[in-house]
Amino acid sequence: MRFRGKDSPAKGRHLPRIFVAILATLVVANVTSADPYVYSSLSSPSLPLSYAYKSPPLPSLSLPLPYVYASLPRPRPLPLPPPPPSSPPAPYGPRHHLVVKVVGKVYCIRCYNWKYPKMSHGKKHLRGAVVQVTCNVGDKKIVSYGNTKINGKFSITLKGFDYHKYGAKACKIKLQKAPKDSKCNIPTNFHLGIKGANLKVKSKTNYEVVLYAKPFAYASKTSFRVCKKPKPILARDTTSNLLQMNHRLMFTSHLRLHHQHMFTNSIATLVQNSDTTK
Repeated sequence: MRFRGKDSPAKGRHLPRIFVAILATLVVANVTSADPYVYSSLSSPSLPLSYAYKSPPLPSLSLPLPYVYASLPRPRPLPLPPPPPSSPPAPYGPRHHLVVKVVGKVYCIRCYNWKYPKMSHGKKHLRGAVVQVTCNVGDKKIVSYGNTKINGKFSITLKGFDYHKYGAKACKIKLQKAPKDSKCNIPTNFHLGIKGANLKVKSKTNYEVVLYAKPFAYASKTSFRVCKKPKPILARDTTSNLLQMNHRLMFTSHLRLHHQHMFTNSIATLVQNSDTTK
């Protein structure tokens, strides 16, 4: 190869060619020195000698345990609220005072039968009789009196008696005194007028309560004229009256027979006349 001088222009153009030739020489040397490439196929997977199908295991036939219902636990009761503070009861208003009255009647039995009082008769209103009412109030007694009017009735107001506390059972009523200048001056035990009778409630309101007892009675020593039974009024000659009555009965019966006989005769004549006309 012919080289030129330093100033020759062809020197720069040949340098790259030299480097390319060197690189090609090195590559060829590496290729020839390496082992030759031998192709080998992929190895086939190793299969088992015999294939046997196995089914999956059967499910277990054990039934589930029976369901046992368990109720839920009861909720705990809520704590009760504390009781309200105890306070004294409200005081009641002033209780109205009841007016207590006792009413009743007193008779004069003019025909009183002392042996058989139930057979007595001839009652009449007695005026001016005094009646006594006694009420037991603890260790004390309240005694009140009353007089009968012209109709035999009386009305007694019990002053100072607390009916709400003691009631009617605390009182009794009886005869106290007969009217002045009256033939009916002997007290009788008619409806316990002497021993004393219990009182019962007749009516009651918010302001008044009325108590009552059965009527009492006085009697007299001697019977009144009305009590004497009058003798039966008979005719003087009873025999003659009986004869007259018998005569009247006989006359009326004879008259009836006479009328019946005349009636039968008239019917017979009518029948005969009808037969002759035929």
